[in-house]
Parts: sequence; C-alpha cells; structure tokens
Amino acid sequence: MQLLVFFLGAQAGDGFWEIPDENGAQCGNMAATWKGRCASDLYGRCLDLKHAYKQLGRNPVDNWSSVLAVANPHDGSVYFFEAVALPFGAVSSVLAFNRVARALRMVMSRLFKLVVTNFFDDFCQLEVGLLRSPAWSTAEALMALLGWKISMGEDKRHPFQKRFEILGAVVTLPEVGSKVIEVSNKQTRLEQLALQVEEMKSFLGKHVARSQLESIKGRLLYASGHTYGRSTQLACQLLHKLGGSGPTALITADLIHAIAEALSLLLESKPRMINAWSNTPPLLIFTDGAVEESSSKVTHGALLVDPWKETSYFFGDHVPGNFVEMWQRAGKKQVTAQAEIFPVLIAKETWQSEISGRSVLWFLDNDSARLALIRCFSPVLDNFCLLQLNARLDSKLHARHWYSRVPSKSNPSDDASRLEFSAYKRSVQSMPCYVAANDAVQRFWQLMKKVEKGC
Repeated sequence: MQLLVFFLGAQAGDGFWEIPDENGAQCGNMAATWKGRCASDLYGRCLDLKHAYKQLGRNPVDNWSSVLAVANPHDGSVYFFEAVALPFGAVSSVLAFNRVARALRMVMSRLFKLVVTNFFDDFCQLEVGLLRSPAWSTAEALMALLGWKISMGEDKRHPFQKRFEILGAVVTLPEVGSKVIEVSNKQTRLEQLALQVEEMKSFLGKHVARSQLESIKGRLLYASGHTYGRSTQLACQLLHKLGGSGPTALITADLIHAIAEALSLLLESKPRMINAWSNTPPLLIFTDGAVEESSSKVTHGALLVDPWKETSYFFGDHVPGNFVEMWQRAGKKQVTAQAEIFPVLIAKETWQSEISGRSVLWFLDNDSARLALIRCFSPVLDNFCLLQLNARLDSKLHARHWYSRVPSKSNPSDDASRLEFSAYKRSVQSMPCYVAANDAVQRFWQLMKKVEKGC
C-alpha cells in the first residue's frame, strides 16, 4: 500500500510530487513525459510462483530430519518418503523461502527498476500504462532466466489491469479524475467463509478439532484487514481462547453468535479507501464517565476538538437508567468500565460526519476501558456487547482510531461528564451537542437491545 500511496501523492498538475515523512517531506519534480500519469494511469497485476517451496532444494545436512511417515488408510501400513525440497508448513521453510523471495524482489526493483513488492510467493507489480508491456515481459523473463517457474494458467497469469486480485483481496485502482484506491475482499473468499460458519453452527454443543477453529480464525483475521475497523476481533479472541484450551473445543452459542456477527460485519463492510498522503491533523476527542452515589448517578460526556476546521463540540448527560439496569442485571454494582466506554460510542454516533474518514486520537482516563477498545475484546459480558456495537460503528465510519490515556486532572471532558458546561461556553468556538447526543443514545438503545439478545 505504501507504493500505491506514493503514486497517489504525485501531483498531476505541475508535475511536482510531495510525500510527508518523519523528517518533514520528500519531494521532487516529475519528468514532462510522466505528468498526469501517476494516479489515473496506474495498473497492477500479481505474478505467482508455481509450487514455490518445491522449487527450492533442502540442505543435504538435513537428511536426518527429512523423512516423512504417512499412514495408508487402505492397508493400514506406514510408508516413508524422503523430502528433497523444502517441506511445506515447516517453520524453517517459511524463513528460508522468504529470504529467497526478498532477494528476487530486490533484483527486480534494483537492477530492473520494476515497481514490485511481495508477500511470500505472490509478487505484486504496479506500473503506469506506458510501461505495462515491458514490465510484464521483463519480470517473467527474469524469472525464467533464474530458473523459477511461474503460474501460467488463465486463473493466475493476468495482464496489468485497473482491478486485480492478490491473496484474496481485490484492489481497484483510480480512474481518470480520481485519487482513491479501493481494497475489498474477494467474493469467493467471503462465500467460503460463510460456508465454514454454517458448518460451525451444525456443531453447536459438540467438540471440534482445534485445527478447525484455527482455520476459521485465520480467515476472519485476514478478511478483516481489507475493511475498516477490527470487525472480527471479538470472534477471533474467543477462538484463540478456545483453541488454546486443548486439542478439541466445545462449540457454544456465544461462540456461534460472535462468529456470525463477525461474518455479518464483513458482508456489510464497504471497501477500504486508500487516499494520498494528507497533512490534515487528526481529530482530538476526550471522553469521560462518572459514577457517583453508589451507582445511582451515572453520567458521561465528551469533547471534540478539530484543529483543521478550528471548531470544537461537546455534550454531557445522564446515562439512561435502562442502560445502567442492564449493566447491573446480574447483581453487579460497579459499572465504571461501562460508563467509560459508553461516551466513546455515543461520540462516534453523534459526530459521524466529523469523524468519517479522519484520523482520530481518543483520550480516556480509564485504563480498563482504553485497553478493551484497543483489543476490541473484553471477558466482561456487558463490555463485550458494547464492543460489538463499537465494531459496527468503526466499520461504518471508515476512520482511523488511536486510543491513549490522559490523567483525570488533565481530561477536559471531565466537566462535561459532571454536567458542568460553563468552561466550554466561554469559548465561542465550542458548540453544544446535547440534542444530537440524546438522539444518538436513543438509536443506540435500540441497537443495544438487539445485540444484548445475542450476548
């Protein structure tokens, strides 16, 4: 993606490009031939090695560990085979192959100036339209010269295109007049995942092999990387917990619900939008929850500061009694963690238009709530339900979130959470959002009741 962002960062108008970095910026002038080509004239393809591991022989000194025993299911006999190539699945094979794959990528990029990166045996090539044909033939000729076989089937060997597939992801490059790249999940991958979820439902109340849980966890994690938010994290945390408990695991209704919810989020998620580098500063949002009088008074508040638009918003209110009663339904008296997570979700729901597509720095003064939001998981049932809604909001907003700690004494939303608004009203740029936040709470309650049934 860094390569794609670089191309997008090249300004087409006057041929001047600028890419921000930690030292300020990297910039330069484009040759006249390439002006206007970088963003709208960009194409991509995937070069895939055929049986990549089998093309690398093992070291003779590893003879002693290269004998594989396989049981024949027909006659019950055990047969022995000697592996002459890197055995697929072995830890050392992954390390050894990645070293070679990196060397191939360096040869292509440094000696032949090809725009290429790789993930294991899949090499992603990018190029402007004028150089598509020579870039394609050069990469394949180099592989042949070095003795590497590539996949030549019609389903693998595609020319440079505006929309191409790589490792289960679909990358759509910008057309003329656009500077946005879309990344989405391959539809067949989602269909395969849906079949696995349906199969898992049939095992409700039964034990399954740990390998089945690891398989579906891996697919969920990978698919979520092509969308916004950590939409599958709740399910993956449960799968990880169960997978580490032994060779088999009991499939419970809670696990089925979490997996089905993760799949639902993936199916509803829009493609991830990749934009050019921007100097737009992040939003700053401070949140706080207050629990007083033995939990009989629970309040929350938030403050949004936008350095870019030079505006700020705030809200503060009582947490409705129906929420507090739900959090205390099992006899629990302490609801501080829930009160601290609550304003984060209400802020996302209230300020959708401000947050959407932006980078956001969140500041909380409660570590329990902060860590739950970072991990997108909590073993506490009420937190779990809140985090499910948080995952849906993140998928909807297409924003980038970072959660940090602020000391309570330095938290400017502390006054809002205690319903003291005079400090904000003294600022002409601070605008109250009481009504919008209250409407958000009402919408949130309807969603919460649906999620709570599943929890």
